[in-house]
This record gives sequence, structure tokens and C-alpha cells, in this order.
Amino acid sequence: MGKLYSYADNFRADKIKAVAAISGYKLEIASDYVHGVTNKTAEFESKFFGKVPAFEDGSTALCNDNAIAHFVGNEQTRGGANGGTENGRRGRQGRRGRRGRRGRSELAFTSDILKKVELLLLRSCCS
Repeated sequence: MGKLYSYADNFRADKIKAVAAISGYKLEIASDYVHGVTNKTAEFESKFFGKVPAFEDGSTALCNDNAIAHFVGNEQTRGGANGGTENGRRGRQGRRGRRGRRGRSELAFTSDILKKVELLLLRSCCS
């Protein structure tokens, strides 16, 4: 189980929460986090450079919303059972990464999933 540090109504944190809910990852929200205070402490700045959302799970410390979403996600949220690669092939990738049928990298597939999650969040907030 990991701990997420963020302020209320942070859309980047909402994306992480949605991915965690889809993947079944147990995510604890830091109730003692106060924006502008907690993120200015020396300990927080040494771990996360003062950035939020921030996440820690054991020895793992992340402060980028896409990296956190990837960490708490599963195969489905990362682009499918084959990880977004064509025909499920894996292996060493070149500098540009392996391209799928449409010439898109794995990161593009992950980005598509995150965009869908953001749309779902917007629809649920606005309806």
C-alpha cells in the first residue's frame, strides 16, 4: 500500500486515484498533508522536491502524476494485457521504443488510457 500526498481537488491526484481504483491498488491518502506547509518541509523537499502529487511506497518515492499512475496501475491501465505492444511481443527496445500497428509507442497507449480516465472523471464531476 502506498501513500499519496496532495491537496483537495487536484486533478492530477484524481487521475492517480482513478487508476488505483481500476487496478485495485490500495492507496492511502495523506490526511495530515497541508499544501504550502507540508511540501515546504526539508524532509518533503528531499524526497519529492516539494512537488505534488507525491507518492511513496516503501523505498519508492515518486513526484510525477504519470509515473505514479503507472506505478499503481496494472496491465489494463497500462494499455492492455500485452502492454500495448503488437501481438504481445516484448523484448529489448530501441531508442524510440517498439511501435504498434499504427506506429504508436507503448507510451501513447498508456497516454490514451490516462485520457480516458480523465474523461471519466470529468463526466462524473460534471453530471
